[in-house]
Amino acid sequence: MTTSSSGIATSGKTPQDIEKRLQILFAEGQSFLKSSSVQLQYMSDHGLLDKGGKRVQKHIQKYQDAQLGSKAVIAFIGESGAGKSTLLNALLDRENIVPTSGIRACTSVATEFSRRTTTMKSQFYAVIEFVKREEFEKEVEILRYDITGEDGTQFDTEDGYCMLSASEDEENKSNTNIPTFKRRRLSDSSSAGAATVARDKMKALFPGFQDCDLSNVSEMVKELYDGTETLSVGQQIIESDDEDEFVEQVHQMIANRGDDEDTEPQLWPLIKIMRIHLDAEVLDGDAILVDLPGLKDDNAARAAVAQSYLAKANEVIIVSRLARALTDETTAALAEMGYTKQLQFDGRRRITIICSFCDLFRPNDARQEFKNVKGFCASYDELSKRVKAIPSRRELKNFSTDEQKKFKKEAEEANKELRELCFKTRDEQVPILLSKVYGRLLGGNIKIKSFLVASKEYQDYIEKFGDELDDEEFAVVKRTQIPQLRDYCIKIPIEQKVHRTKFFINSVWRAFGAARFLVEDLGTSLSQNIRENICTDLEKAATSMQKGLVGLQQKCSENIDKTIAEIVDNTDLLAKDSSGHCKNVQNKFRKDFRWHTYRAVCRRHGEWKFDSKNLNQRLLQTIDEGLAKIWNPSMAKIQKSLSEYTSKLDKQLTVFERRWESIIYQHCPAPPEELQQSMKTILNSLNAMSVGTQKLSADQIQKVNDQQREINREFTSTGRIKEAMRATYDYAGKEFGPGSYGRMIDVVSDGIEKTDVFNEIKDAISLGLRDLEKTLNEENIRWCQDIGEELETNIKNWISLSDKVEQAEIEEKAKLKVIISKFEPRMKNLLSDTNELEAQL
Repeated sequence: MTTSSSGIATSGKTPQDIEKRLQILFAEGQSFLKSSSVQLQYMSDHGLLDKGGKRVQKHIQKYQDAQLGSKAVIAFIGESGAGKSTLLNALLDRENIVPTSGIRACTSVATEFSRRTTTMKSQFYAVIEFVKREEFEKEVEILRYDITGEDGTQFDTEDGYCMLSASEDEENKSNTNIPTFKRRRLSDSSSAGAATVARDKMKALFPGFQDCDLSNVSEMVKELYDGTETLSVGQQIIESDDEDEFVEQVHQMIANRGDDEDTEPQLWPLIKIMRIHLDAEVLDGDAILVDLPGLKDDNAARAAVAQSYLAKANEVIIVSRLARALTDETTAALAEMGYTKQLQFDGRRRITIICSFCDLFRPNDARQEFKNVKGFCASYDELSKRVKAIPSRRELKNFSTDEQKKFKKEAEEANKELRELCFKTRDEQVPILLSKVYGRLLGGNIKIKSFLVASKEYQDYIEKFGDELDDEEFAVVKRTQIPQLRDYCIKIPIEQKVHRTKFFINSVWRAFGAARFLVEDLGTSLSQNIRENICTDLEKAATSMQKGLVGLQQKCSENIDKTIAEIVDNTDLLAKDSSGHCKNVQNKFRKDFRWHTYRAVCRRHGEWKFDSKNLNQRLLQTIDEGLAKIWNPSMAKIQKSLSEYTSKLDKQLTVFERRWESIIYQHCPAPPEELQQSMKTILNSLNAMSVGTQKLSADQIQKVNDQQREINREFTSTGRIKEAMRATYDYAGKEFGPGSYGRMIDVVSDGIEKTDVFNEIKDAISLGLRDLEKTLNEENIRWCQDIGEELETNIKNWISLSDKVEQAEIEEKAKLKVIISKFEPRMKNLLSDTNELEAQL
């Protein structure tokens, strides 16, 4: 038997098999809807549809254009050097399609990988999007301060890019302990690193750039954008059928060549996002893999792109070196990149952890790492003794050839057992430890899925074995866990498509039932008296259920309103307490940092790459930390209210289903065959409504998550404070001379009071929550109305007589009945086929 490098060699269906089957099911459902829709449209155009018929037509038209496509964004995050690039190359089965540090990849931008569209003729297609001129001009302001340093002795903020006057320079120097400052400055590697990065960007864009050019940088930026076609257009497209050529072109575009002799501008500092389209098995199911940089970027546009991807990601995968995955270094790096706080607030139920570079793991590492695992050390020591008991290479010379072979075989067996023990223990214990560490970090209710991968080893195996593997070769490759991770990524969009298909097929069933009730004539099966009694009782039951649904909806709305009111009230209190908090923050900042640091922060409009110096971030903590205590529990309450509502809706439908059946048997104890078949259609339609409530629940919870993440950015993003305080910070940054530190703090404090920025944030949060409440309430009301209307239509169409209709209507209904009869045999299997596929996930 052979299998592809990533196929799962089991008796179960692969994700690709499930995808193909889903497409067939979807096509069959659409075929019925379109055929019925054409006939109903003809009847409508010729005035042959009554009110009930038009409702059936509307229901069918609602779903006939549904699409199976369901893309899933999978975001990969992790610190530099974690092995994301090598991992993505392995998942995409490409040697170097993803830039790696080996070529001095220069810029941290979101890089998206998705499959080619039908309009892309080349095998490899990249769209590189650049930041707009006005977006870069704001970044230049930050880069300028990174270059000039915290003391700002070279340039001031006036007019954006003006030099300090000599007198101002001297006055600042007179109030600075120069030797102390120099020692502090030289030891400040973060500031030195920021200056290096800033200069690299400016030299790349403006060959021959020197610090003194900063006074004219505004004009330089204008000339660059006006004189470069790709920047004017806003994007550049790279395409090729040759992988090596494509990779070379992409790498040249995004890599910092670091050549001081280069006379042509390099545009890598202006890249906002790169989208690469190619054919790869991992992308076949409509997965979109995104390599995300940190959320903290000098360029607001790039930071917004990264935040947007994180918000809409269906799955977040944290990549960390195995040796660091369980250390404070990795968790601290995630926090520094801005991820930890965002993930804590985003209400995610599952996070995936990838431990990379597992091929570097050695058995002797295991003895210390897993010393607390019961029985491990004893087994390890026993096997170690067996290994050490083998004579050394020099001692083997004293034995015969046969004895040497025997000893060597024993050594190989002992070493193999020792390795297998260590690897088995690693694979069992690391996921447990990861769950504990990241569960504490991100919240106890989150599920942690983990993989221990050896990306480079996988690539070496594929190069050695080729694409087609026998069972033994596949077993070797599978140990790298890249095949399992690839299938996991493929399954994420497949799962969504299965759920979408399940809802679609159940909607088709509802449409099928409604159409059948429209054309079915039970006049020959039931007397007029029985028909009228059934109709009366069913309408009473439907009315009773409708009242019950409305009651459930109102109760759900009340619960959500109460929860949102609690959040709003708490946020209001936090906003009112912000003044005192802000004073404490500034006093603490004054103790931690010298005046020139505070002035540098003001000149950056309160922003800094590191949280300790990010004044806006520290000011936000008054709302940030307060909401952290109530946010996720409150969101969970809303989701619980929605889940309980849809669960009770489902129960109401089940009760009504039984009531419908009992009414039929009450008035017709021995229903004829035709009526029994019709009842099965009714029951299937009611079951389909029940599935619809599950879809409603899933959609609403997704809306809560989406809105939650959007609102999160209102109280975790410093952008609102930065813009509100821009003028204040500019004014404070111009203070100098004795007592300037206190005056700067006073200016900023007054600015905070006048801008009322915390109340603005509070109002934005409140508005977002009220919008969410309104959306959910409207959807629930509409759902109840739709169920009531559908039941009313089905009951009346099912029981109604057709002996008074015109001959033309009879003939056209007969044509619709032929369509229904044609699809009926297959319709019976659509649901079971869909449920079977769902069970295979």
